[in-house]
Amino acid sequence: MKLIGYIRVSRVAGRGGDSFISPEVQRTSIAGWARARAHEIVDWHTDLDQSGGKLERPEFQRAIARCERGEADGIAVAKLDRFARSLPDAVASIRRLEDAGCELVSVADNLDASPTGRFARSMLFAIAELERERITESWQAAVEHAVARGVYIARTAPAGYTREPGGGLVVDEAAADAVREAFRARKAGRSWTEVGRSLATAGVYPQGSRYWSVNAVRYLIRNRAYLGEVWRGGRCLNPAAHEPIIGRALYEAANATRRSVRTASAAYLLSGLVRCAGCRHTMPGNARLLREQTGGKQRTYRYHCQIRHHAGECPAPASIAGHLLEPLVVDAFLARHRGAAAIASQADGYIAELERALADAEAELEAFRDDLDYARALGRDSHLAGVETRARVVEARRVELAASAAQRPPVDLVRLDDYWASASTSERRELLSADIAAVFVRRAGGKGAHADASSRMHIVWNGDSIDLPRRGCKANDLPPFTFPKGES
Repeated sequence: MKLIGYIRVSRVAGRGGDSFISPEVQRTSIAGWARARAHEIVDWHTDLDQSGGKLERPEFQRAIARCERGEADGIAVAKLDRFARSLPDAVASIRRLEDAGCELVSVADNLDASPTGRFARSMLFAIAELERERITESWQAAVEHAVARGVYIARTAPAGYTREPGGGLVVDEAAADAVREAFRARKAGRSWTEVGRSLATAGVYPQGSRYWSVNAVRYLIRNRAYLGEVWRGGRCLNPAAHEPIIGRALYEAANATRRSVRTASAAYLLSGLVRCAGCRHTMPGNARLLREQTGGKQRTYRYHCQIRHHAGECPAPASIAGHLLEPLVVDAFLARHRGAAAIASQADGYIAELERALADAEAELEAFRDDLDYARALGRDSHLAGVETRARVVEARRVELAASAAQRPPVDLVRLDDYWASASTSERRELLSADIAAVFVRRAGGKGAHADASSRMHIVWNGDSIDLPRRGCKANDLPPFTFPKGES
């Protein structure tokens, strides 16, 4: 009888002892059995690092396919569990052999194709499947016990952490700052590519790579390890396994972002401030083609109802060129604050960052502490441990903020005009937003009226009484904005 010798080892590296049947031992056993019975081993197929609970093993499938093509009379294995450890898979594979007129031979179990041999074979497969499930359960229990001690079960540590000798995670502050910025960037609507670029600029990369793919960035933003948690199999095994890098509020906000904001709008000085007088909704920055003789693009603010905006039909949709509107608003703003001083201390940015980190930590502590459904799912002890961990983070942030505030150098004051000249678009927009509630623009009255932008716009300063549409408000839910007398 011509047979194919099949050899399988579930895991090769680091194994030894009586329970480990090496490829050489299996081959010697099959070859000796075949010589004693005058059978011929026509070829060998070996699967290394392949579980017996998996049917799609490459060499295993090739061996059966060769039997089905008539190249051999059957398959010989050293032990039955080398063929399979799952009873349904074993039965299906044996049926393929029997349909092809071939046999399965197990050397150690001395089984043949008789009814008694088939019954014994089924029993042995069932025992092998039971043993595999027992090993799996033992491994799961060992993993859960390790995670409860704070061990992070993964091949590599997430960016922003390093692995300590005991297997837990320790915050790498330099990289952690870049990770926090990545979450804030995603919260602000930045694309996966932009977030990855910011991480690379900070010198932070996935372990073993010098490139942030979209999938790698997406995995980083969704990784709950940054909350101090360890999850496995869809379950939180330890809610306070290590120090968190970000708070729950920031995590949820970053993961709630489904698409990036319009980068074109972000580049406009008055983004979020310009509103249509006809319906009071915002007029985002837009770019439209000029006439053919100009050969360029014009920066324009316009209401989206002109392209079927979700809020409905505006009674008087407006639009205005940015180069006409923006200088008027800037001049009004600077004239309002002529001679005023602006803060220009380099330390203020760092203090603001610490204040944001403290606010995030306090929000995270409050959300975790008050989430009763989550507390019941975790259990009392695990929930209390998570609260204590987050409380320590809040206290550490407070100490850091107090120490930095005490050491802050005297504030530098510069004239607002000078600061404005060197400020970026985002810094200028921040100054305007702190003082302006809205800039209303109405539809042009007729031909040539587009150029007279000053008569079509009105600035509402912060503190003035004004009704603005809320989220979900339709275009006609509020009356059109009425310009003050003398501006009609």
